[in-house]
Amino acid sequence: MTESVQLTPRYIKEICRQKGLYSTPHLNDKLYLHFKGITKIESLDEYVGLKVLWLEGNAITKIENLEKLTELRALYLHKNCIDKIENLSHLSFLDQLNVSENFIDKVEGLDELENLKTLTINDNQIKTTEDLIGLTRCPSLSVVDLSSNKILDPEIVEKVFSLMPNLRVLRLEKNPVVNKIPNYRRRLIITCKELTYLDNMPVFEEERRTAEAWGRGGVEEERKEREKIAQEIREKERRNFEALEDLLREARLKKESRGTDVVDTYHDTFPTELSDSDSDSDDKDISPPVVESDLNHINQVEEVSEKEENLPCSSEVVDEVD
Repeated sequence: MTESVQLTPRYIKEICRQKGLYSTPHLNDKLYLHFKGITKIESLDEYVGLKVLWLEGNAITKIENLEKLTELRALYLHKNCIDKIENLSHLSFLDQLNVSENFIDKVEGLDELENLKTLTINDNQIKTTEDLIGLTRCPSLSVVDLSSNKILDPEIVEKVFSLMPNLRVLRLEKNPVVNKIPNYRRRLIITCKELTYLDNMPVFEEERRTAEAWGRGGVEEERKEREKIAQEIREKERRNFEALEDLLREARLKKESRGTDVVDTYHDTFPTELSDSDSDSDDKDISPPVVESDLNHINQVEEVSEKEENLPCSSEVVDEVD
């Protein structure tokens, strides 16, 4: 079992040395203090340049002493013993907050975090709609993980989620309320206009259209919308097929055109038609043009032939010897 550790300046510098960080506190933009057995957040005032702070897996009971860390963007406090979200109002640049697997029973203290986009608060003790009202006071939130809590009230859909204009990712699975909301997935998709991911599945455009159609006119309207979507898909495939055919046709025409150009160029370089004077003679020899190198070769052959003719035959040479 990990022993309790007091967070002192000397201890933090030793951690920085072990992790290859700067020994000068304000130069560090990240700090790893997870799984150390820390019971209290303290001695961080000199680390004013921090943007990411890991305090995961300790025994921290209270969020405190972070006032000087005004540049902080991400704060990881999951797997601790915290029971309240507090003392964060000075972290105006905070973008991500993870307080999952604690003992928090109410969402609060987020009012002044105007840049907070991701809140991970799964595996806590949240139960009622009132416990979740604090989410509506932080309109910048776009990603919220509430899975594995104890939420029971179906009114959270209208009283909480409908008032979160930027909500895009919501995890509500493993809460009793999921089984209490009729047509759970359709209801959430209709209510949260910007939702792109619900629990463990993305929300595609087709699903949103069918859900909204169901909201307008029930199952019959949803069926019509599905047929309309299917028709649009077929029409899109037809257009794509026609476009492909046009491309192939154009490629064939270009290929044929290039072939004709090559033949014309050959005929211009090596004409095959006979002139009028040549056509009058049937026995005219049609041969390719003779170049200078060929003429030289012919002359050499003729000279050798003449020399061979002037040599005496072998019988004459024998007579002379006798």
